[in-house]
This record gives sequence, C-alpha cells and structure tokens, in this order.
Amino acid sequence: MDHPADRRLQRLAALMPGVLFQFQRWPDGRTAMPFATDGLRAMYDVAPAEVVDDARALFERVHPDDRERFVQSYEASTSTLTPWEFEYRVVRADGRVEWHHGRATPERQPDGSTVWHGHIAPIDERKQVETALQRSEHAFRQFFEAGLVGMTIAEPDLRWLGVNARMAEMLGYTPEELRRLSWGDFTHPDDLPGDEANYARMAAGEIDGYVMDKRYRRKDGSLLECRLAVRCERAEDGTLARVFAMVEDISDWRRAERELQAQRDALEQQVAARTRDLEKARDAAEQASRAKSEFLSSMSHELRTPLNAILGFGQLLEMDRDLGARSRGHLREVMRAGRHLLRLINEVLDLAQVESGRLVLSPEALALAELVDEVAALTEPLAAPRQVRLHTAVPLALAVRADRLRLKQVLVNLLGNAVKYNREGGDVRISARPMTPDRLRLVVEDDGAGIPASRRSQLFQPFSRLGAELGSVEGTGIGLALSRRLVELMGGRIGVDDAPGGGAAFWVELPSATLAPAPPPVTEPAPAEPGLAPARVLYIEDNPANLALVEQIVARHPGLQLTSAADGPAGLVAARAQRPALILLDIHLPGMDGYEVLARLRADPLTREVPVVALTAQAMPSDARRAIEAGFAEYLSKPIDLSVFDTMLRRFLG
Repeated sequence: MDHPADRRLQRLAALMPGVLFQFQRWPDGRTAMPFATDGLRAMYDVAPAEVVDDARALFERVHPDDRERFVQSYEASTSTLTPWEFEYRVVRADGRVEWHHGRATPERQPDGSTVWHGHIAPIDERKQVETALQRSEHAFRQFFEAGLVGMTIAEPDLRWLGVNARMAEMLGYTPEELRRLSWGDFTHPDDLPGDEANYARMAAGEIDGYVMDKRYRRKDGSLLECRLAVRCERAEDGTLARVFAMVEDISDWRRAERELQAQRDALEQQVAARTRDLEKARDAAEQASRAKSEFLSSMSHELRTPLNAILGFGQLLEMDRDLGARSRGHLREVMRAGRHLLRLINEVLDLAQVESGRLVLSPEALALAELVDEVAALTEPLAAPRQVRLHTAVPLALAVRADRLRLKQVLVNLLGNAVKYNREGGDVRISARPMTPDRLRLVVEDDGAGIPASRRSQLFQPFSRLGAELGSVEGTGIGLALSRRLVELMGGRIGVDDAPGGGAAFWVELPSATLAPAPPPVTEPAPAEPGLAPARVLYIEDNPANLALVEQIVARHPGLQLTSAADGPAGLVAARAQRPALILLDIHLPGMDGYEVLARLRADPLTREVPVVALTAQAMPSDARRAIEAGFAEYLSKPIDLSVFDTMLRRFLG
C-alpha cells in the first residue's frame, strides 16, 4: 500500500545523495533488501524491486576483490550486533568502477534474522582527493629527499621540522644533529645581521621571501659559500606559519671566479675546464628549475587571484584623469610587472597543455603576409623606444596551413625577441620563401650579438635564457620552448642560424597552403555602441578583493546596481529574492561550488532564465569548455580585462 508517509520518505530520500536501505540476513545465509530508495538504481544499476526478496543481484555488483571482505564485514556485525561500516568498490553495468561507503545499525528479529537500517553514499570524489594527496605527499617527499640542493622546513621560531640529506651532507652534520641547531649556530658572524634583517622583514609581512649569498661554518670548521633562498607560508591572520629554505653550494663557483679574475690570460685551459664544471652546475640548477615550473603550473589559480586585484584596479587607475604624472609612472611599472607575470603564467599553462597533449589546434589556410603585418604592428611599440626598425618582405601570394592564434603567438615571440636582444638602432628583417612545393620558410633576422653554435642545443629548453637572466632584458625563458612545441604540433620545424653580418636568424618551416578567393568587401556603417539599461547584477564571490574590484568596475555604469553574496547558499537566496538581470558567479566557492550553484539556479523557475557568467581564476581551455557545456552564458577568466568585461555587460544588459 502506497502510504503517504512512504511517499514523503521517498521524496526526502531523493534529495540525499546515495541510498537509504533496510538489509536483512537470515541464519541460513539468505539475504534480501526489503526497502531501498531509488538511489539504488543509480548506484548499482539494480531496481529496488529486484532485491526485495533476494539481494544476490546486489552482491554481484560488489568488486570481486572486495566481495569476501564485504561479506565478512556484515557477518561480523551480525555476530556482535555492532554497527556496520565499510568502504568498497562496485562494478557498474558499463564496466565503470566506483567507490561506495556504507553505514548501518543492526537489529535482531524474532525469527533470528538480522535487519540493518542504513545509508550508502558514493565516495569517488573523496577517494580521488585522498589518492591525489597521497601522490602529492609522495612526490614532495621524493623531491625533498632527492634534491640536488639543501632544503629545510622550519617553524616561525626557526626550529627545524625537516632537513634533507643534501643539507646535512653540505654542512657535515647528520640530519638529527641539525634539528637540534638553529641558523645562527653555523652562520658566519659577518653574514648573520643581513640574514636576520631579511627574516625580520618577512616576519613583518613586508616581503614573502628573499635570496642572499652567505657563508656557513661546517662541523669541521671550514667555510661553505652558499646561495640561500627563503620563502614563507602564512596563516590566515598573516603571521608566519612555516618557513622553507633552499641552500645551493656555490663554493666552487666563487672559487672559480676568484681564480679566473687572477689568471684569465695565463690559464685559458683551466678556465675551459672550470666552465665545464659550471655548466654541469647550471644543468643541475635547470633541472631544479623545471621542478619549480611544474609546481608553478599547479598554482595558476592561486596566482591569478591576486593578479586579478592588481591588474583590475590598475586598469581602473589608468582611467583616472586626475592621476599625477609620477603616480601614473608608478602605475605603468605595476601594470608592466603584473602583465609580465600574467604572461609567464599563461606561457606555463600553454606549455603544460602542449606537453600533456591537451592543446587543441584549428589549422586553416592563412595569408602569411597579412599575419606578419599584424604582428609587426603589435611589435612596433616595443621597437620604437630602442629605435629598432622592422622590415617585412613577405610575398602576398604565400599562404601556410596553421592555427592562426598559435602561429601568431609564435611570431609575436620571435619578433619580440628580435627587438629585445637587438642593438640600439638595429634592424629586424622578416622574410619568407617557398622551400619545396609544399613547404615554406619564414625567417626573422636581427642585428644583435647572435647565439654561439655551441649553446643552440639549449635554446629551446624551458627556462633556458643562456645567461640573459643576469642582464636587464626582461623574459620568462618559456617562449622559445613553447614556440618549438607549437610549431611541431602544426607540422613544422623551428631553428636558428647566423644572420648575415652577425645577429641571429630564427626560421620557421610550415606546410604551405592555397587561399580561397576572398569575397568582395562589404562596407556597412558601424553600429552605435549600446548603452546599459538600469539593472540589478548579483555577484557570488568569496574573495573580498575580487568583490571590491567588480564593485568599482560596475560603479562606472550608473544604471547598474551590484549586490553580492559570499557563498552558494546565500547567492541562491539572493537570486530568488532580487531576481537580478545578470549573475556573475565564481567557480571556487566554499562548500557549494559554482557548478552546483548554477545547477540549482537552472532548476528554479524563478531564476532559470537569468544569464549566469562564470568569473573565475581557472584559465585552461578545458575549464572554459566545461563551463559552457554546463550552461554558463559566458566564461571570463581572471585577471579581468575591463574591455572584455564591459563587452560582456553590453551583451547581456545593453
């Protein structure tokens, strides 16, 4: 009989993840599931009616490797009448394996059988998180212990929590002996004040880390010359939580510098040998640098969040007509540094996509001269201050088959390098010619110092700048490595030769193509830019800096009223109460994430028609595709570009 209480229970159960159930076992081993909610079908591909009298169909879904322990677990509960709790795997009808967690309370029946009342929940996501944490911890431990440099982790009072073997080896102590000492016990007295001053600035919140050269006293009394790099992790209140340090032994390097300075002319062979030693040391440093780049890629989201405030408020300040000349100069430096950091993050993400095989290309026939002219125009502002002249000589008839965005990215990098590493008043020449009937070559030549043939094998390696990092030319060390991978993905090659008269000549070979006839141009009057009608906008965001930035941006449009909510549940309440014309939604929210908030907005008749725009620090193309497929009307990644943001507002509110 369909009792109203049963219907209410089923409706309540439908709101819970997993299955509410009653499971019964008789002394003769028979089992049944007299009651189960509809979640059973979704989790086991078994209808509740199929197991009312016989639960064997349910057991068949339990993973063979877990089945025996599964039976033992509830038999133990039968014997002791203690609550049953078990994690196990289930093999779905389509072959997928999922993790479940069951919990139930047993109750003995008059006929000798045992009935459990309980709940089974899916725990795949939790298991994935646990596995990821274990792998991350293992990877960190492997990196820490196998590091080519000394590494330590310390409390804010500089009591050491961990010291790797390399650190102990360099100082001549055992790790246990080092843990009983502090930095000051073996720092050279002349270097201690500088170290303490840097640490005090970090503790005060002025800096988050520092790098310095210093000397340590080994256990045997000898001196160790080192390069010390310190970074900190802060608690929520801004105080120091943990301190990380990396120590590189540069004794040989320093000794070599002194010897080379004194014997440069007379000891050329010794200089060559020492150079080889230094190259080995540099190779080791580059290996450590690659490990750092992998870490930076995983931190993209955290890096974009503060950049959103820096570049966002910076763009607002650029629009301030009352800003003084000195302040505007300071602002230019802030924006330049912020955009440089953003460019570095984007290049790291692009490189990670290429190396993981996730980058999607859209090859098409491209007019090469048109693309080169476009990139040359973008490079002119960089060339003008150094009086570098750009010369293009690309025949109009030449076309290549390539991804337009990625080829443009490669050309921007090559022309930018040709300008940056050129001499003052030099020239950059861009030319192209067919190599074979189906291949052509584009060449970018400069009048710079050129690149020694012996070092060209390192040129296209990530973070390899061939010593340029010690100079004043800004760069990331990623651009050429990324360009090489992009060109190869487009079926081409990239390399470098000597330019006539000196300098470097970078070349790119790509498949040639034939352009379809261009349609005649149609001239239409440009539409007037629409204004924004008065409207209410809701922003669901937990980061105060991000919220403050969007408040300032929206305040530039007098007709718009912005309200906010700090988490998903509050945002849902505000959306129902305010009925906004547009909702801006962060993806990473505490508790309920942006995807769940979107799903609930779409399920509610009062809010399902409101356009929802994702505003997030996730910037991978796969993130954007997932968001659009989930139902977001548009996807904007942080840091916010004001022009893009305003275009979005006009699209939905104009």
